[in-house]
Amino acid sequence: MPLSMGHSKSKVNPMRDMIINFEPPSELGGASCDDLGTSSATAGLERVAINDSFYEQLLGVPGNNRCADCGSIELLTWASSNLGVVLCNECVGAHRGLGVHISQPLSLKMDVWDDGQCRHMLSLGNAAVNAIYESHPAAATHKPKPTDSLALKVAWVKSKYGGSFKEGGDGVLAEAVAESVAFSHKGQVHAGLAFVKVLRGSGLPNLDNTARLGVDKSDPYVKLTSGRAACQTQVVYDSMEPVWNEMLQLNIDDASRPISLSVWDKDFATNDDHMGDADIPLAGLQAGVATLMVLPLHNVPLGNKRGAKVEVEVSWNPLDG
Repeated sequence: MPLSMGHSKSKVNPMRDMIINFEPPSELGGASCDDLGTSSATAGLERVAINDSFYEQLLGVPGNNRCADCGSIELLTWASSNLGVVLCNECVGAHRGLGVHISQPLSLKMDVWDDGQCRHMLSLGNAAVNAIYESHPAAATHKPKPTDSLALKVAWVKSKYGGSFKEGGDGVLAEAVAESVAFSHKGQVHAGLAFVKVLRGSGLPNLDNTARLGVDKSDPYVKLTSGRAACQTQVVYDSMEPVWNEMLQLNIDDASRPISLSVWDKDFATNDDHMGDADIPLAGLQAGVATLMVLPLHNVPLGNKRGAKVEVEVSWNPLDG
């Protein structure tokens, strides 16, 4: 005889045997190139050292002491992980407009880099890549300077990685689109990037305890939205105290508006159930600094009185510096 009636789930729990480790936040936001399965505090310190070493090695690769696209020597904390170039915080916005089939930008301070990506970056470098993508005689004429407008940099990036300035290219710079609010909302340039490490939840309501025997528990996940951008964590099965420890990334068009966080209970036969929501404010955050937030959830169903909340670590990275 089934224990749950009317709201039972056919559950598959791929994460039941997974050990999820909660580690203290580091100034690198968890980015590392070493084994992500290590969980001790000592290993956490080693991650920072290893990542610093990789970053120093990377900036030592020929041409990597300045942005591959505009030549800026400031804020070189971004890279195109597939193209193998180091970028400034303005040109990375242009790369995001290319689409991931052309360029896959990652933060050198906040994102997780695996060993293969590290080796790929160290094997290339700005000088080697630019020798290919800027081999056309017209490239030197059109290459933007650090002080040039963002619109010009976007046009250059689009033309360069589209092949215009490679050997045999047409050598033509795409027309720079006028900078405006409409331009930014086309997804080509954003106000910045928000990295939200969703750590854990506590006191979440049990929306699956239909038989009131405490056997079934909620299967929560977190969804983040900002304007038209959205992303979500994986599902943690059978838990009202879930640990996600998962880094999410959002393009932000308007930093004055908070990121919307909502928690959902995964269902298989019906629509997912809403478990609560909260806002993540970006205004007032120090750029590039990870900030720990404990967010009480609102609109929690079932008259939950246990103080449902979600812990996150937020880093706001404006593209205007």
